[in-house]
Amino acid sequence: MFRLKVGYYAVSKERFIQMLKEKGLKVTNQRLLVLEVLAAHRDAHMTAEDIYELVRRTILK
Repeated sequence: MFRLKVGYYAVSKERFIQMLKEKGLKVTNQRLLVLEVLAAHRDAHMTAEDIYELVRRTILK
């Protein structure tokens, strides 16, 4: 289980999934993996390239 801080709020995986569905977006493994990477590095200021590289490393494990 992971929680992602969004603004002043911590968002659980279940809530994130609910938010995607409310916006009419598909819940994909890719979106969930990006969320996991962001949650694991919540104190880091990352570029899109940083996030991509971390996701890529996670997939290749």
